[in-house]
Amino acid sequence: MRLPPILGFRKFIWGPQMTDTTLLSVEGLCGGYGGEQVLQGVDLSLDAGEIVAVIGRNGVGKSTLMRTLTGLLSSSAGTIRLAGADVSREPANKRALRGIGYIPQGREVFPELTVRENLMVGEVAGQGRTAPDYDMIHRFFPILKERAHQRAGTLSGGQQQQLAIARAMIGQPSMMLLDEPSEGIQPSIINDISRNVRELNASTGVAVLLVEQNLDLIVSMAQRGYVMEKGRIVASLGPDEIISRDAVRRYLTI
Repeated sequence: MRLPPILGFRKFIWGPQMTDTTLLSVEGLCGGYGGEQVLQGVDLSLDAGEIVAVIGRNGVGKSTLMRTLTGLLSSSAGTIRLAGADVSREPANKRALRGIGYIPQGREVFPELTVRENLMVGEVAGQGRTAPDYDMIHRFFPILKERAHQRAGTLSGGQQQQLAIARAMIGQPSMMLLDEPSEGIQPSIINDISRNVRELNASTGVAVLLVEQNLDLIVSMAQRGYVMEKGRIVASLGPDEIISRDAVRRYLTI
């Protein structure tokens, strides 16, 4: 059945488009919390090296999607493939070892541990796959080298966000899942987050799936996007549309 047009945009997703460069492919994904079905058959894909945004209002299922992709929530139907491998039933730790790095909403650093200790926790995701690269982390986030022995809970919100990204990156993942990275961050720091992620993407090739509502962060970082509504992907935004503030704003205010 053909979906109705939304605000004049015609690039709708009928299913993930598989290519030789497809890193993440999601088909018919359903899931939620307890008996509540939040995800209603999500289809999307992410190519190696891409930065893709999932946008939409509060409560449409974006964070549920991210937690289901990581394995922190179990799916009830559908398929998640990472680099061609079906990981739909794998636990979160195995998905992390396969190269999924997760930066949760609210950052969730370990406040009583030092910056260095938080990064050491992140090393676990790369065990047996790659060696931790602290030089790379300190090059992108020099403040973390300066504050290595400071407790993470005493850092500013922006510094904690840098630590959360660095903790995910220390295992050198092939893909980062960024859930609302602008939440609780001063507007002046949002540009720094966008620049750091874009530079990490360009330098390391890490793909990024971004869930966000902040207009500035979306248009400055994403290369294309998906629109989520009531647990489904209802439209896609191409490269020209995702950098249009007016186009993105319409979908954020539906």
